[in-house]
Amino acid sequence: MVSGAFEPGAMEMMERIFALFGFVALVALLAPLSTHAAETEKIAASGEQAGSLGPSVTFNSGSSGDLIDSGTLNFTGTQTFKAITLNSPATITTTAVSFDDIFKETGFGVEFSSRFTDHLGVHAGVSLKALNGKTFDGFGVSAATQIDFVGSGSLTAAGADTIRVKMDDATEWGIYGGVKVHPLVFEKYSLYLRGDVGLLSSDEIKARFSLVSNPGDSIKVEFFEREIQFFGNGGAGVEIRMGNFDLQGEIRAEWRDKRAVADGVQDIVGSNSIVTYPVSFSLMWRF
Repeated sequence: MVSGAFEPGAMEMMERIFALFGFVALVALLAPLSTHAAETEKIAASGEQAGSLGPSVTFNSGSSGDLIDSGTLNFTGTQTFKAITLNSPATITTTAVSFDDIFKETGFGVEFSSRFTDHLGVHAGVSLKALNGKTFDGFGVSAATQIDFVGSGSLTAAGADTIRVKMDDATEWGIYGGVKVHPLVFEKYSLYLRGDVGLLSSDEIKARFSLVSNPGDSIKVEFFEREIQFFGNGGAGVEIRMGNFDLQGEIRAEWRDKRAVADGVQDIVGSNSIVTYPVSFSLMWRF
């Protein structure tokens, strides 16, 4: 009988992120109340530009949580379990792997924002995330066996071995909207808090599997399915005014829903929701 065990840990991760969002939202709501009432007059009434538009570039500075969870799958003989067949008794062990060990991510986007007061505004944007796939040791095989990934091909282990994974590059499109609060506003710069929610659209992502002992023999396997993911973030930044332009720099904590694992590797792969920490720079034209 085949058994599999994965520890998702998604609930604990979500609780931490929701606590972070709640803290950011509370500070964002209370901070403007401590400023003088004269500072909260509407920008439109003072003749200032009330909207801005511009491009941004984002770098992923790190992540927490495992995108791929650890687990084991035990075969007691020649068996097929869903989409994987082994021809002799063996155990496949899945190694926990973080988002940073699977992808290097860079983001590009365009954002529009509108300010109601010196301290409060809303924004919306579109983004393109470029995911450069990395190579990692994903699975351990305990004994000599043939591993058949149904519909994709097979690998033959001469003994205990490791399956190495080379993830394909991928792109994701996103849309989002949110609120930005400036609790501290000065003549040439301001400090702000922001919160966003949005959706990411991703194509299917494939990976190349090979055994460490025989890297020349490899197969291509669908790893993550085409899907739409939910995400939310909270962060803080600084906005510097330069004539009719604003230079913005910020860091965020971004929660992303778990990915949909493809049928061909569902037996040995479990995915969790994660948190990434993107650093973003924007050049906004005020109008």
